[in-house]
Amino acid sequence: EALQSAKLAMDRTQQVLGGQRPHSQLTQTERWYADALVNNGRPGDAEPIARQVVLDQQALDGEVTRRVVNAMTAHSMALAGMGRTEDAVALARDVVARHAAALPQVDEDAAAFSYRLAFCLLPTRRVDETRIEIDRGEALKRQLSIERPLDTLRRQRMRAQLLAWQGQGDAARALLDDLEDSTRTDHPLEWTRLACVRAMSWREQGDRQGDRQGDWKAGLPAAHDAIERCTATDAPALDRAHAHAELGLLMLESGATANATDALEQATRLYQQAQVQPSVLNADALLGLGRLHLLAGSRDLALEQFSQVQALWARSNPGSRWHRQAQQWVDRAGNP
Repeated sequence: EALQSAKLAMDRTQQVLGGQRPHSQLTQTERWYADALVNNGRPGDAEPIARQVVLDQQALDGEVTRRVVNAMTAHSMALAGMGRTEDAVALARDVVARHAAALPQVDEDAAAFSYRLAFCLLPTRRVDETRIEIDRGEALKRQLSIERPLDTLRRQRMRAQLLAWQGQGDAARALLDDLEDSTRTDHPLEWTRLACVRAMSWREQGDRQGDRQGDWKAGLPAAHDAIERCTATDAPALDRAHAHAELGLLMLESGATANATDALEQATRLYQQAQVQPSVLNADALLGLGRLHLLAGSRDLALEQFSQVQALWARSNPGSRWHRQAQQWVDRAGNP
């Protein structure tokens, strides 16, 4: 409904003012439309509109204003949704810095911008950097006494992801369990995302620890649960893609190759529907597909896939466990 309203407002404004760019009313309605596109899982459609809004707002204001910063953060969210993670992080950092310089007093926007920077950072799995921004946003919210339940739930779910990536699967799942009751009814999309993070935590634990088969098999019910929750909540394509990716990866680790292929191919279609480019957002699924190519004897296709994933991690988190893992698969495919 928001997307339809924003599209109608933009179309009417463009009809009247399209030849008068830049115009304050035009930048406003175009930013609303770009935001609505991102929220409806169409970041690729939103990005060029959001980019133009930034240029127009800068031309109108001639300096860093609240409107310019708001336009920049809308652009960063479109970039993040597409998987252009490093571009999104750089722009989100610029937003935080510019806002602090222009408006040094603590306000709600400062807290929101820190959260959005954390959101952009999260797929890089740079745990310390991400946690700093989560903590900063949380501290600002408390200082302003404007904490909202959904903000808290989102940050706690993000903290669970960070714990899982650090190898603290039990702590991650304990945190997720604490969030179940508070999300099931009032925040169904967050409830859906909890199951996907829980499946990921088991997979990460299986990758790190000795009892691999046990951990991977324990994650399968969570992955199935994530897909069922996606259906029940009519979740966006990106969330459905993540759920199918986790199922496929866990099946691959458990030896169910045919089922893994089906799930990962479905994840690929959903990532494309969500307008996600090859990126750290879908790097795990890309690596899994490469492994399936290798198992099928398609060494060249596997090497191409592994090299792509290695390059993604080299840019976003060089030297990390995921970067090293991708390099190991490159070596394995390239040296039979």
